[in-house]
Parts: sequence; C-alpha cells; structure tokens
Amino acid sequence: MAGISIFVFLVAIVIAVWIARDLSRPLRQIVSFTQAVASGDYRNQLPQQTQIVEVNALVNVTNELSRQLSKNQALRERLSSDIAHELRTPLTTIQGSLEAMIDGIWPIDEARLVSLNDEVIRLTHLINNIENIASIEHREDKLIKVDTDLSN
Repeated sequence: MAGISIFVFLVAIVIAVWIARDLSRPLRQIVSFTQAVASGDYRNQLPQQTQIVEVNALVNVTNELSRQLSKNQALRERLSSDIAHELRTPLTTIQGSLEAMIDGIWPIDEARLVSLNDEVIRLTHLINNIENIASIEHREDKLIKVDTDLSN
C-alpha cells in the first residue's frame, strides 16, 4: 500500500510538472517578447497557439501594443526628419545671405534685411509649432467618443 501511494504521488508530481511547464511556456514567450518590445524591437509578433482564452487575449493585446509602438516610432522618426529639414532650410538661407553680405558680394540693404527677418520669423513659427506639438503630447486630455444619430 505504501509503495503504491509513493508511486501514485510520484506520477502526480510528474504530471503536475508537465502541465505547469505546458501552461507556463506561452507566458515565458510573452515575457521574452515584451522584453524585446521594451528594448525597441517591434518586428516580431507572438504566435497564437494556446488553448487558454486568457493567454490568447494577452497575446492579442501584446501584439497590438507592439504594432502601435512600431507605428508611433515610425511617425516619431518621420517627424524628426521633417523638423530637421524645415529648420535647416531657413538657417541655410540666413547663413548664405549673411556670408554674402560679410564678404561684400551683396550690399547690406533694407530688402535683404527684410528677407532675413522673414526667415527668422519663419523659424520662430516653426519652433512655436514644435512647442505646441510637445504640449499636446503631454496633455492628459481624454477623447470621449459618443455615438450620434445624424438622422435626427
């Protein structure tokens, strides 16, 4: 009787360990995936391969988070590139004009100074727009969506 009890106990432990490993495998994959996403790697997606509804929901939400972060990163990179280009253009114009005036190629006259002032104003507007974007990003306003019947 004692031998059978020990045997059944050992079999139960083996089965429990096997089930625990099977249940924890997708969770370990999710942890590994979220660590990769946290370090900036948005290329991969988690496969949905479990029988557990909650784990599948977690996989779906994690994959969607990765997709959204990837989109945001691409948008951020494009915005940075666009901002650099938009700032470089008036600065190059100002620098070229000032160098031409310093070298005596262009006379220093009111029209050229007005042109330079216009470029400075353009730069000021760009910087104000950047500040507006930054303040909008830091706001915690929530968009509240409400269904509206337009037929009334």
